[in-house]
Amino acid sequence: MRSASYNKLRRQGRRGAIVVLVAISLVAVLTFVALTLDGGGLMERRRQAQSTADAAALAAAEDLFRRYPTNKGLDPQGTAVARARTVAHLNGFTNNGTNSTVTVRVSPETYQGGPNAGQVLPAGYTEVTVQYNQPRFFSALLGSGNIPIRARAVARGKWEPSHIGIHVLDLHRSGSLNATGESFGTVAGASVIVNS
Repeated sequence: MRSASYNKLRRQGRRGAIVVLVAISLVAVLTFVALTLDGGGLMERRRQAQSTADAAALAAAEDLFRRYPTNKGLDPQGTAVARARTVAHLNGFTNNGTNSTVTVRVSPETYQGGPNAGQVLPAGYTEVTVQYNQPRFFSALLGSGNIPIRARAVARGKWEPSHIGIHVLDLHRSGSLNATGESFGTVAGASVIVNS
């Protein structure tokens, strides 16, 4: 027969083990909650950064395209870069170097990322990189410092010959291009496009 003091010690030992298991489980659950909450915020900010990079690259490419007859796809006055930075700023990426950084590259600079990293951007092309430094909230329990979120976009604003011989744009009428009688036409080295 065991003594009452032995049974009492045994129950206290179990209570101590349960407290340790609850503490470990609580830490694990809080870690998953922190990762879930901060992870959702990171995904949303990544989507915003990519949308901003896309819009900024398109704004710069539109400027390069508009000035192509004069500048041949280059940006000597910096208007394409300025337009891209303005679009990024309007989308909340202020390029202050602390919260966000917006980098705009045009020819003859080199690609910073992607499959052509290190190669010279062709005339008429632009590359925009947006970085946002996301502060930690709940995940500060797991680490310190901001989490960098990066997005990149490339756009082209270049004039090129289209090599279209005949292009019919009547979308609402069937048979917009007709040949009757003994009429004929020759299109050499170009396409015939009928959008009807």
